[in-house]
Amino acid sequence: MLGPARLAIFDPFLGGGSGGCGALSAGLATIRKLRSESTDAGPMLAADARLLPARVRIVGVMVESESILRRNNVSSQSGAECECLNLHGFVSRFQQDMCAVNLDDHSHKLLTAAAVLHVVDVDKATDPVFPVEAGVGETEVEVEVTIQGQLDCLVFWLDVSYCDEASSSENQGMPTLSSRPHSLTSNNNSNNRRSLPIQGGGQHAFYCRGQSIQQSALHCGQRLRVRTSLGCTGCPMFHVRSLGDDDATAMSELPQVYGEGHRYRPLAYHFPMLSDRTRNSTYDRAIRNAIEGFCEQHGRPPRVLDIGSGSGLLSMFAARAGATQVVALEAENELAEASISIIQSNNLSDRIRVIPRNSRELFAEDIGGRADLIVSEIFGDEALSEAVLPTLAHAAEHLLAEGGQFLPATCTVFAALAHCDSLNNLFEVSSLAGFDVSALNQLGSTQDSMRLNNLRGLSLCTEATAVARFNFNGRPIELECQFEETSFAKDDLPEDGIAANCIVHWFELGFDMGADKSDVLSTAPNSDSNCWKQGIVWLGDRTCLLQPGDSIRLQLHVELDRMTFSVPGQTEQQQQQQQQQQQELFQDRLKGP
Repeated sequence: MLGPARLAIFDPFLGGGSGGCGALSAGLATIRKLRSESTDAGPMLAADARLLPARVRIVGVMVESESILRRNNVSSQSGAECECLNLHGFVSRFQQDMCAVNLDDHSHKLLTAAAVLHVVDVDKATDPVFPVEAGVGETEVEVEVTIQGQLDCLVFWLDVSYCDEASSSENQGMPTLSSRPHSLTSNNNSNNRRSLPIQGGGQHAFYCRGQSIQQSALHCGQRLRVRTSLGCTGCPMFHVRSLGDDDATAMSELPQVYGEGHRYRPLAYHFPMLSDRTRNSTYDRAIRNAIEGFCEQHGRPPRVLDIGSGSGLLSMFAARAGATQVVALEAENELAEASISIIQSNNLSDRIRVIPRNSRELFAEDIGGRADLIVSEIFGDEALSEAVLPTLAHAAEHLLAEGGQFLPATCTVFAALAHCDSLNNLFEVSSLAGFDVSALNQLGSTQDSMRLNNLRGLSLCTEATAVARFNFNGRPIELECQFEETSFAKDDLPEDGIAANCIVHWFELGFDMGADKSDVLSTAPNSDSNCWKQGIVWLGDRTCLLQPGDSIRLQLHVELDRMTFSVPGQTEQQQQQQQQQQQELFQDRLKGP
């Protein structure tokens, strides 16, 4: 019979930047449980068991960044009082205390040096002798402002040590693992140990909401005091103030997160959308022109339907432009309720009716008749990923009046072949520490969304090509279709060629402005719009060698909300090898285990 375990290991970085300190808190809770519980065979974890990691340091820096701030706030956009979102329940429902970020993806200014804000001793933090309510400690440190600027947020990350303070001198030289920004060298880190950044590590922004220091102008030499409260959940909460402020605030008076954790709101993605000035102004112009054109032609304002209305911004654009009957459809009940308050605060309730339903569940009689104009912004990072085609096809058949139109009117998908060495580590694994782990690759995905401008080493091998164009005002709206276009290699490629190992793609929304005029909203890497990422498709071993002057075909297969890119321009031998591999795999599946 096995005895108690003498080693317990957990990964505080698990989940990268998306889970906050969730992996840390889960790891601490699990080890605490193992140390406190027993089975019939005895304790599950030996009293002197080694715990790895031994220490976790929370390291932070004060940051000025309008880009990060926009992810959690809105201001007046395109004349509509969008800042009222912060006054009518939007904050309490959707605004976050913290937000997962990659600092290197955002324009920013570091106002202080990085400092260790809190140290978690895993042995003490998981000792069952202490009550759960006691948490894992509170600390207070002082930091000095080195660059003048406005404090928008505190950005923090984890440094993880796998040896304790009593370790031998040999182990003392072991590096720590860090999820710090890659732009910060280990010398910027307050930890004296050599620190190695992890691949795919992320940081988190704490917004200091409700604190006097929030968005304060800081000057060089100013000293700040940072109190860190880390409850039993393992989730940090910070309190930042200038040393000139009242120092009487006790830790017990600070916002507590014990048992609940910090707030990650699932609908908080609306903040960067609402803060995208280019997105908002383009929709505002297009809606205003469409309504003015309809009024001139028909002598009355159009009935407007807003599908996926979210905060109600597009509906307010329509009402402000002269529409007197606007129906806003929003499937998220909580978001629909917030939008009602927003619309009321802008004195447009007499023109806009909010229905908390999915448009595909409704018919013309449910919304008071067919609409002359349907507006929507239901486009994710991948053009069709949010059920755009089935949603608009249903609307065209059941909700749109004869002769009515959609805004946007078109969606054009652009793609290019590209090369990036760093993608190997993001999409494939082979061996780790001498072990073959390549079987994990069959569970992975070959597609993702990223900000291409921030992807190190990425270079386009072909010119961007318009692969597909969807006309939403054409009939019928096809739910499955195939596109193929020729893409040409860039002239500045090396003479001996380069192996393209991925396909990158983005899209462009087209708005009919009348009188043979049009407006576009692009999600390309260098566009003015900033709330969308771009798509990337990993080709793996199907790389294509391209030289100056080459041409290659790009194919796009669309089925409902799924886009599948392929490169049929490979050699016949490569195509035959792929077909043979697919046939062998199919035969293996038929044989069963």
